[in-house]
Amino acid sequence: MPAIISYPAQTLNKAVSSDFASVKDLLPTFLDLAGAQHPITTSNGQDVLPLQGASLWPGLAGMDDRFHDPDYYMGWEFQGTGAVIQGDWKLLLEKPPFGENTLQLYNLTEDPGETLDRSLTDPEIFAKMKQLWAKYKAENGVLDYQQ
Repeated sequence: MPAIISYPAQTLNKAVSSDFASVKDLLPTFLDLAGAQHPITTSNGQDVLPLQGASLWPGLAGMDDRFHDPDYYMGWEFQGTGAVIQGDWKLLLEKPPFGENTLQLYNLTEDPGETLDRSLTDPEIFAKMKQLWAKYKAENGVLDYQQ
């Protein structure tokens, strides 16, 4: 999904970037601009999980040529459908009627329309992305979805 970002207080790097960014990156960016830290670590006696995402400011301001480190990954899920992205790669799980209920691997640079599943042709990357998916699920308490 494309985005246009404007910050009148400073001239931004006027480049078009194909780097992945997410709504999860917005609060870390706003905190970075404000020179602030996440304000709380507990609420009503419960731990508040750390923010996911990273500040986009270094990339926007031209201090870095990428929004995220090469090892950075991000995942999401909803009702059994989910994905994890790292660099150019995306591991996707889609449930019927939209998918086959199997993990699929896409190279987003070469195939931005996600039309060619590379899970069989790139088994090492597929295995690495499956490990990241398992890590994401464990870190976020994701349960397998049952209809």
